[in-house]
Amino acid sequence: MFFGDEHLGKAVAMLRECADLNQKQLAHEIGVEPNTMNQYESGRRGMSEEVIARIARVLQRDPVEIWDMSYSIFRFNHFRERAEIEGMAVEDLIARADTRPSIGTILELRDSLEERQRQLFETVLKFLDPLVRAGLGGLGLAKIIVRAHPRKGAKTRRAVRFSRKQRPRPPEPP
Repeated sequence: MFFGDEHLGKAVAMLRECADLNQKQLAHEIGVEPNTMNQYESGRRGMSEEVIARIARVLQRDPVEIWDMSYSIFRFNHFRERAEIEGMAVEDLIARADTRPSIGTILELRDSLEERQRQLFETVLKFLDPLVRAGLGGLGLAKIIVRAHPRKGAKTRRAVRFSRKQRPRPPEPP
């Protein structure tokens, strides 16, 4: 199977249906005979760049959208044929071949990272709390305080060291 006119025609047909137009209406709008439009959509006749541009204009789409959709149709058909040969589900074959993570996966990982960071901060605060109350200053761990927000114009967050004079005093025990 090669990428070609049949995939481009199917993409045009799908986009035409989404725009609530029939073949005759689209043919009239782009200035071709209905039979020619039928040949375009069935893949029996190729479309020039000019024809694709006219179709895109009528469907209020970018020509690249038509090309992208036709490639997606080609890709799915390719995987469908391979899945039949290998005796497996199309979805499983696509998942195996698609190495890009999904948006959902990325969002799950981000949420997981934020939760782990929150747990880390809570744990560090629990560790430091009794030491600060005892006046030990966290045994040197509390010497470095990371600013929550970078300074205006700064590109990265930075750690700030306080000298003994500047170091914040621990709160008085109740």
